[in-house]
Amino acid sequence: MSKKTKTQPKKSTAKKAAPAKEATTAPESVAAASAPATPDARLPPPGTLLQKLDRHGAVRCECTIGEDGIQYAGQTYRSLSGAAMAAAKDLGLANKTQNGYAFWGSALREAAERAKQSL
Repeated sequence: MSKKTKTQPKKSTAKKAAPAKEATTAPESVAAASAPATPDARLPPPGTLLQKLDRHGAVRCECTIGEDGIQYAGQTYRSLSGAAMAAAKDLGLANKTQNGYAFWGSALREAAERAKQSL
């Protein structure tokens, strides 16, 4: 009894030429690249302190909304997510990404309530 074997097509050993890389343009200035173009309407006004609380009400970390971005631990971040990533790393969380609005969510809601009450 003979077994039939399927023959597979031979793989080409010739290497394909790599596509030519296009020259990338460097940002005109670091300051222009780091500052948000327009402030996000979901953010509270500059100067607002956002605090991440644990389930017992103790402050775990905090950031401040600034004119040029979000300040956390002496650094300025372009987005809430950037500040949330730094805070999560400091807290020992192993997430590779953080949604800033979810991370700072309760603090954002409290800041919005305080803004409504002050009107």
